[in-house]
Parts: sequence; structure tokens; C-alpha cells
Amino acid sequence: MDMAAITGINLQTSRLLLREINPNDILNIHTLYSNPETSKYEDWEPYTEENSLWQTQQALEEQTQTDRKMIRLIVELKDGQFVGCVGVEISRTGTAAKVFYAIIPEMQ
Repeated sequence: MDMAAITGINLQTSRLLLREINPNDILNIHTLYSNPETSKYEDWEPYTEENSLWQTQQALEEQTQTDRKMIRLIVELKDGQFVGCVGVEISRTGTAAKVFYAIIPEMQ
């Protein structure tokens, strides 16, 4: 799958909005990924503020790449309340994909 042409993602359901990350999402990303419950079964530690900033910057940079291999989206309720993040990452060979998600514990 070629994701190079996929930009400006904005998916809506009757309850949710899935949209690409923007610079204003840093606090929500940090709230989600700094929570020990989020990383409980992962191979990474809870994020520091620096980790959250770097991840946000990476997501913004990925949105501009012509050979895009990853899409990360913010999940919000229709009223704008932050729920979490979802995404897909395509392998370098293009033969496999990994889907990932993280939901803030209060919304589970």
C-alpha cells in the first residue's frame, strides 16, 4: 500500500473524530503516553515531556513525507474530548502492516 498520497485525514463517525496530529496535541499526547497504565504491557517506559515533544514532532514530520510509512491519528469525541491515538505503520518492504492504539484509561 502506498500511503504517500494520504494527507489531511479527518474521519468522522456519529460519536468520534479521527484526525491527524497537530502541534496543539502535545499536552494530550503527553497525558496519554506518560501514564504508566498506557505502557504497562509495552516495551517502552512512560514518556517524559521530551519524549512527548519528540513524538509529536515526528508525527508532524511524517505527515509531509512523500514515502510515508506511518499514519498516527488523534481520537476525539464529537465534543472535542480527547480519547487517545490510533495508527498504522507499513513495513519498509510494504508487505506487512502494524495497527496500534492507545486509549486514556479514563475513557476505557
